[in-house]
Amino acid sequence: MAVKQGKAVILNYLIPLHISYLAKAFPLKWVIKKSKDIHLYAINPITGKKEVVATIHATVNTDTGTGNDYVDLEFWINGKLKIQRIELIAKKIKLTGGHEFFFGCPMTGKRKRKLFLHDGRFVSRQAIPHGYYLSEVQSKKYRNGIRDLKRMIRYQNTMKQGKKSNFKKHYAGNPTKRYLKVIEAAGKLNRSW
Repeated sequence: MAVKQGKAVILNYLIPLHISYLAKAFPLKWVIKKSKDIHLYAINPITGKKEVVATIHATVNTDTGTGNDYVDLEFWINGKLKIQRIELIAKKIKLTGGHEFFFGCPMTGKRKRKLFLHDGRFVSRQAIPHGYYLSEVQSKKYRNGIRDLKRMIRYQNTMKQGKKSNFKKHYAGNPTKRYLKVIEAAGKLNRSW
């Protein structure tokens, strides 16, 4: 297997644009021409939480019979206004008779559900040289260690609930479901050490 040369681009830290974001903002089932602001989220590499990183102004034009479906995106990068037109591809659903929409990647021309903001343009994963998800560049041992650490933190947080002043251990002589979860978390935490 040939080793790829070049700097890896971690896709987890890029700004994604998913077709479901448009579907939530616009009814993509009918003939429409609407504009709306859409918030895009990305994972903060330090905290690991999703944060709003950009707001784009999207104008969608759909007319499923003509093939002239597109979305115009206006967004700011490094103080410059960027405008990009992305083709929307409607695929007929056999079961319901409706349509499902995909993005047409501006670089590869392939149907994609998710595009990433890379070098000032929204493109598919295949158009990004050396684009990898974080899990693809981390070793299996490291990923398993992080998974176990997160699991132990979750158990500790469950056990903290049992120490609250308003926590009820029993109701009508029976242990509560929350108390049973605390006992189970304590047992699993002891077994993991």
